[in-house]
Amino acid sequence: MSIPYLPTLLNLPRRWGRPLWAIATSVTLVGLSSCATDPDSTSATPQGEADSEELQVVTSFLPMTQFTKAVVGDRAEVTQLLPLGVDPHDYQARPAEVQTLAEADILVKNGLGMEFYLDGLIANAENPDLLIIDTSEEIAVLSNQDSKGHEHDHDDDHDDDHDDDHDDDHAHGHDHGHDHG
Repeated sequence: MSIPYLPTLLNLPRRWGRPLWAIATSVTLVGLSSCATDPDSTSATPQGEADSEELQVVTSFLPMTQFTKAVVGDRAEVTQLLPLGVDPHDYQARPAEVQTLAEADILVKNGLGMEFYLDGLIANAENPDLLIIDTSEEIAVLSNQDSKGHEHDHDDDHDDDHDDDHDDDHAHGHDHGHDHG
């Protein structure tokens, strides 16, 4: 499934797309500064508890959750997959989270390789109707220009032709600073 381009969706000129996404991303990052105090408030819950008529939106992690809630308001139930305080590298999906994704209408993810754990979850959820919104689409990724073409002078002109005959002496505890006499 394809989602409409945001400026088109909001009836704005197409040239506003990148600045609009940049602003949305900035707002999301600012939202990181406000941390939720209840870790269960954004964790996955079984969908049986939610109203089945309401649009079910699943997000990957906290910034995506805050951004999505700001956009959808009370028109959808927003559920976050990654529990608060859990590093994505340590994340182990639970059956309830797979079920949440299986019953979701939409998945909102950051993209750019941040949610490497999602591929397996999406496959296990077996939800062919799941609309996946990758928020990094249509965003020009900035590259670190300092790393391109930048030569590091590490003074690698070391003289490796020196004699290594003394290496064995050091291993045997020889002291070259005194007379053997």
